Amino acid sequence: MKKTILFLPVFLSSLVRADAQQDTIPTLQEVIVKTSRMNANGKFIPFSYSILDSSQMARQNGRTVPELLDGTAGVFIQKTSHGGGSPFVRGLTGNQNLILIDGIRLNNAIFRFGPNQYATLIDPLTVERIEVIKGTGSVQYGSDAMGGVINIITRSPEFSSTPRWSGNVNLRLTSSAMESSFRPQVNYSSSRFAFQVSGGYSDFGDLRGGDTTGFQRPSGYMQQTLETKAKWDAGNGWLMTAGLQGVKQQMVPLFHKYRLENFRQNFSDPLERGMVHAQIQKDFRGKKIQQITFQFAHQKLNEQRITQSGNSSNISFENDQLKSFSLQSEAVWKLSPHWNIRTGIEWNQDKVFSKRNQLNTTTGTTVARRGLYPDGASFSHGAIYHLQQFQKGKWQLEGGLRYHWYHIRLEETTLGKILVRPNALVYLLGGSFSLRENWVLFGNLSSGYRAPNIDDMGTLGIIDFRYEVPSYGLQPEKTLNKEIGVRYQSGQWRWSGSFFHSSLFNLINRVKTSEVISGYNVYIKENNERAFIRGFEMESRYQFNSHFSIQGMMTYLFGQNITRNEPVRRIPPFNGMVNLNYRVSDFSIGLNWETATAQRRLAQGDKDDNRIPSGGTPGFNVFHLYAGGKWKQLQYQLFFNNLTNTDYRKHGSGINGMGRSVSVALRYGF
Repeated sequence: MKKTILFLPVFLSSLVRADAQQDTIPTLQEVIVKTSRMNANGKFIPFSYSILDSSQMARQNGRTVPELLDGTAGVFIQKTSHGGGSPFVRGLTGNQNLILIDGIRLNNAIFRFGPNQYATLIDPLTVERIEVIKGTGSVQYGSDAMGGVINIITRSPEFSSTPRWSGNVNLRLTSSAMESSFRPQVNYSSSRFAFQVSGGYSDFGDLRGGDTTGFQRPSGYMQQTLETKAKWDAGNGWLMTAGLQGVKQQMVPLFHKYRLENFRQNFSDPLERGMVHAQIQKDFRGKKIQQITFQFAHQKLNEQRITQSGNSSNISFENDQLKSFSLQSEAVWKLSPHWNIRTGIEWNQDKVFSKRNQLNTTTGTTVARRGLYPDGASFSHGAIYHLQQFQKGKWQLEGGLRYHWYHIRLEETTLGKILVRPNALVYLLGGSFSLRENWVLFGNLSSGYRAPNIDDMGTLGIIDFRYEVPSYGLQPEKTLNKEIGVRYQSGQWRWSGSFFHSSLFNLINRVKTSEVISGYNVYIKENNERAFIRGFEMESRYQFNSHFSIQGMMTYLFGQNITRNEPVRRIPPFNGMVNLNYRVSDFSIGLNWETATAQRRLAQGDKDDNRIPSGGTPGFNVFHLYAGGKWKQLQYQLFFNNLTNTDYRKHGSGINGMGRSVSVALRYGF
């Protein structure tokens, strides 16, 4: 399909005008973006962002958080498996994007270079809002924010004037036994104290593809979740928040390993994440210092992988565990009505435990082997950052610095203790200018980085279609992002578009050696590449009248590896989305169209990847219909997925998308 066909409906949503009277049109409220770390009015932020709020999530048939992000400008979701989902932000994925949960790092010392599944370890029903900051974020949040930052903001209990109990029960079903989910929640609120408790169980059956694909077996898995959060207003500006999250997935198979590599077994069981966190916040009134915040978090990650190739009598049991502690402290000053300052300090420590056992089914003997990572490896890092914002008249200027220091300790039997200290200094300069009442010109220049982690340095074993060996002496990857864009916001129309160019330096690259182990080519990592990614993205929403709205986005990326003189690997194709929505009272109905062109620009790594068809990934057009409403205490939603039963696959994925099906979501409040 030609790109011009995609441009037409998206730009129609941008350029159309309505003749309805102003007082009949609901206002598109301006948003305040938390992830900018300056709590700024979104209209004047000097870099690109996207907001996924509750109304947009209600129009998505999102089983997982990555699936909720589908259709976000600048974001493309790759699925290695049905239990996976890795967001690409401006062409980068895995540990080159930073994922936060309520401002707390999900990224850790064993986040992989390429696509990973960890964003699925967040219950989408606990999510209130998702903010995506693109092309920047290292000054605000540290390592890994080369492509951008995804901040997943979970629901919080609300205070009430009188004590009250409430709750809800959620049920989701998808045809062909592709999903059965049940999740109850109980809430308590009073004037000073509030809490919520929820838990859930999901049985995700084998995914049925479109047209000629049929069921993709095995691809289904099971999931259990638990979440609590409490808030206490202690008076005099003191607010305390604490919570617990837990997600456990079982029997999560890698479908393409069964289909393409003749594995008898290849699945994770269990794959689980837990987090406890607490925050103390003090607000000051009428003083130059406005707020002080202290935050603590402890996370655990546990993954066991069970693999057996088709002709082997050996079953491999790999277990990786990670314990992570983090502390943050931050202060906010308002030196004048126009000048804000934010300064903070952070400390994080990850500890990795990794083991591997091999069972011979013929002899019944078990042999202990070195784990995927050095057992007992640690990854400690701290930072101090400083941000300033100045706004006066038509101008808003932002700038900041962050100094980050690291201490990575690995111990190998043959090499002994290895210490690496890859420190980094990054900066942000940005500004916006109000051209007219509703038009804002914005731009920024920001540097970013990603410190090498334990996955980069200590990996030993089979990853995807290759065998990796440890690499030491690696240095941080770096990026320099330049962006200029225009933003329009009025009562009924919101539009933004930007051009950007990211220069990538010192990239960590897998280098193929002459060795072969167990039939897999052996790779080692080196800082030896330079590249760039440039592109354009646009998103728009127009409210015609009190009933009808149209929303759209499109993203174009071009990536070139300068060192290799070939395309950057896994660059998403030109893609877009258009949503038409009609609402009457408590009932709404709408149509989603998602589309992507074929991706024929392939790096050699893409050509070697058995998940990518020979010659590249075909383009697709997929249509979804949804309807939903409210009757008394019951909220209901119907999703008619992939109306034309199209066979399609997101570029780089290991499994095809869902075929024609029906999903039902019910929520009963009490």
